[in-house]
Amino acid sequence: MKTFARLALLVVLISAMPAPTARAWPFKSKLTRENYEKIHNGMTKAQVEEILGMPKMKSEAEIQGIGKLESWIYWHRRTMVMIGFTNGYVSDESWTEGW
Repeated sequence: MKTFARLALLVVLISAMPAPTARAWPFKSKLTRENYEKIHNGMTKAQVEEILGMPKMKSEAEIQGIGKLESWIYWHRRTMVMIGFTNGYVSDESWTEGW
């Protein structure tokens, strides 16, 4: 009987604890139009990361005669931002809403 009571108490305590995601929601996304407007050609990856945070997805390729190309993709709700880097510096950026 004591084991059952302890188990029941443990279940009640665990269910009363907030989930880790509950603390994160609603979170304030760094992906805003205001922050996007701060991004410009020639910025470093560190500078972009400071403004927008870590991207959701990264891809990279090495192209002979051009160098290393990298794309960082961010999205939040119905907004997607792509930041393109050439040899470590911003060379392209795009903002898409409603996709």
